[in-house]
Amino acid sequence: METITLITSVIIITFGVLQIILFFKVWGMTNDAKKIKDTIQASGYPSGISPAKIEFIIGNVEKAKEMAYREFLFDVYKIYSEVSANTFMSEDIEYTKKFSIIENKYKKRYDNTSSFIEFNKFSTFENAKKVFE
Repeated sequence: METITLITSVIIITFGVLQIILFFKVWGMTNDAKKIKDTIQASGYPSGISPAKIEFIIGNVEKAKEMAYREFLFDVYKIYSEVSANTFMSEDIEYTKKFSIIENKYKKRYDNTSSFIEFNKFSTFENAKKVFE
């Protein structure tokens, strides 16, 4: 009877140690996934070129315009949420600074952006607030 108890104890201890190892492995993988996500968000796109720009190059102009507008909306929402969370500065001043950077980025990236991106609709914090809330 003692041998069965000994074998069972060894198996339980082994599985316990393996569970602890597995826990730390999964924890490490989640940190790696977070790093990958942050890297992609920081550079915009893993390849370094916008999918909308690729569509323009291919010749799918309407699809490219829609994709560029979506990218613009994601960027505007990102700065809107950052400014909303940060209460240290005036929301309108901080938002306007960040928005002008995004506006210039899109005007440089695409030709005739004002034909498919409505910059005035999001130019102030109050305008963005009307759209996003």
